[in-house]
Amino acid sequence: MIERGTIEGRDVCVARDRLAVIGLSGERTTVVGAHSLADQFRARGWEVLFCRFDLEHLHLDTLFCMLDANTALAWVEALPPEFLASLELRGIRILPARVEEARQLGCNILSLAGRTILVAQGQERLIAMLEAAGFETVPVDTTGAAARRASFDDAPLANPG
Repeated sequence: MIERGTIEGRDVCVARDRLAVIGLSGERTTVVGAHSLADQFRARGWEVLFCRFDLEHLHLDTLFCMLDANTALAWVEALPPEFLASLELRGIRILPARVEEARQLGCNILSLAGRTILVAQGQERLIAMLEAAGFETVPVDTTGAAARRASFDDAPLANPG
């Protein structure tokens, strides 16, 4: 339970067992709220990384998502270099998304069991990169979500095939 500040769920990423990432836009997730949640994780033996990002990006999951325990998809130009370095120190490899991909929900994927990735339909370069990295991809129509700058968790997902 968060006793102070605010947390936006899409600013929280369970990166892998015992490692959480909390995004800080300063508005939807406040510094006070982020530290309150981090205290909850740390009390249970978790490590917590913070990632500051510009409020215009809405949520951490539009910039950064884990694909599996050791690989993430990220719009690196929108993330602090120290955050990216902290991921690298923990053995997390970053697959980079381009600005135009991220703005069309390219970073906002859904990883199923760490090998199958739901990805926005039309993200051909990302799909090719993910498949070259050994992931199976399932393109999903997110047209309505992209128009609202939403994500998989707010979008009705159409059957791709």
